Amino acid sequence: MWSTRFRTHSAIADRFFTRLGGDELEDAAVAPGVPFTTSRHGGIILLIGDAAHIHSSAGGQGMNLGIRDAVFLGEAISKHINASASQPSTADTDNVLREFAEVRHKHALEVIAFSKTLLAVVGAQDKKVSWMFPISATTSQDWLMWLGGKFGFMQARVAWAMSGLGRR
Repeated sequence: MWSTRFRTHSAIADRFFTRLGGDELEDAAVAPGVPFTTSRHGGIILLIGDAAHIHSSAGGQGMNLGIRDAVFLGEAISKHINASASQPSTADTDNVLREFAEVRHKHALEVIAFSKTLLAVVGAQDKKVSWMFPISATTSQDWLMWLGGKFGFMQARVAWAMSGLGRR
């Protein structure tokens, strides 16, 4: 007989966006032979995909979320570049990236909750429903899932939820 003790963990970064402080960069050499810079703007760190959030691989949700992060990152960077070109010295140009990071953080939390729910359904304890009903809870669950799979609207709803397309 074979068994496993498969455990899943999830984690999410506290912040997906930060700008390094400019004070430590003032009068710092960019590279040997390059003049010192007096810019007070530090570099940007933006976390996406597995660097920002990890969770169970149930239903391919991590891949889906990582791809959506990358797709929307392109749009956010484009807006940031356009804002920086029109107002290069204001801190408002970072708002585009901050908003992107906040939205992606919210969606990552939704996907983590969804994958935990999915694992809770699939990983139900195998115990008797009651002494009068001599079948296990997992058998009942399997029957309900089989019955739900017979209906087209249920198949479509599960496919939509698993695809993640409803969570842009």
